[in-house]
Amino acid sequence: MGKPYKVRWKTTKGIEKVAWKVKYLDESGNLHQRQFLTKKEAVDFNAKSHIELKNGIHVPDRKTLSIKEMATVWLHECAIGPNGRMPLEPATISNYESEIRLHINPLIGELRLNKLDREKIKHFRAELLTSRSRPLAKRVLRTLSTMLNVALDKKLLAYNPAIGVTIKDDGRFSEELSIPSKHQVRELIEAAATYPKASKATDIRSYNRYYAIFLTLALSGIRISELRGLKWINVNFSKRTIKIQQRADNKANAIGPPKTKHARRTVQIPTKLVMCLRDWKMYCPDGDLVFPNWQGNIESYANIRNRGWLPICERAGLCTISYRVKNGKKKKHVETWFGIHSLRHFHASMLIASDASPLEIKKEMGHSSIDVTYQFYGHLFPEDDEKRAERSNSMCIEVFG
Repeated sequence: MGKPYKVRWKTTKGIEKVAWKVKYLDESGNLHQRQFLTKKEAVDFNAKSHIELKNGIHVPDRKTLSIKEMATVWLHECAIGPNGRMPLEPATISNYESEIRLHINPLIGELRLNKLDREKIKHFRAELLTSRSRPLAKRVLRTLSTMLNVALDKKLLAYNPAIGVTIKDDGRFSEELSIPSKHQVRELIEAAATYPKASKATDIRSYNRYYAIFLTLALSGIRISELRGLKWINVNFSKRTIKIQQRADNKANAIGPPKTKHARRTVQIPTKLVMCLRDWKMYCPDGDLVFPNWQGNIESYANIRNRGWLPICERAGLCTISYRVKNGKKKKHVETWFGIHSLRHFHASMLIASDASPLEIKKEMGHSSIDVTYQFYGHLFPEDDEKRAERSNSMCIEVFG
């Protein structure tokens, strides 16, 4: 690898220019050259490239991409299945796409991959933390690191500079789990039971399905995506069980496999829910799905939330109502005190209150590991100091008498 050398030339207007160039051969014997404004920049690049070439990790400019270009490549791979794996779910890809479009590309999208270093990643982290919420900044940084791992695998990057650059959580920033009380759930279900029936066009199926939907979520603990993809063949009235075999994707409104292999499970349900589902089946539109739309297709999450959850929470007094002016018109805004997913947390809290073990809760909720169970609900398990003290004494007596 040669030394940096000075070059001079004149522009068409006769103005003399000076720069410093570095020429070198890559591992394949191809000639590359870089030009710099100052001698220091040229010397620094020369030394850095020499070490990278020696270690076999140098990536020339013409063999790399910008972060924006790499993002396009990565999203395409996510859609077809990265490294021979199954394609990612449309909802996951949509989340990645929005994080890239709104937060990564505007800040560092034009930067080329081989120009990235740890300091630039730290600066990017600082920008995220000052302009975005902490949880969002953490997700975006994790997405960038995942994408850079793919670039590294394609040899478009010498190393992943985002590894080790993290955003840590502590007690000040951890969000408290929103779990409705038993009284609030009763109010919600009662409001759902008296919610206005279907429109005149569907009077023949006038049973209130939102009552059945929210009662199912509260008494089974299944995910809303699992409820939207639930089939009648997987509801066993005699055994009082619901078997989770599939789910409905939130973005594509398509049926797919459960969230993880552990999400495939059989959930025990109480008699009250069995009776509710029996009644609902008489009014349910024709088809395989337990809770389809009125045409028998997959019901969207947006419809369940906007047409059922929001008005029922308002009816039950479980929300805060405000009014905003938009385009000169006064518009009502309903902010519920907890979301639909909170019914799943409510179910878990009731299991814990009934002395279910952490392993039982993991299986019932379909968590991928018991660590996930403790991450969400560990603070709900009772701490029985007296029982632990008694156990400690018993162990001591058993050994020493």
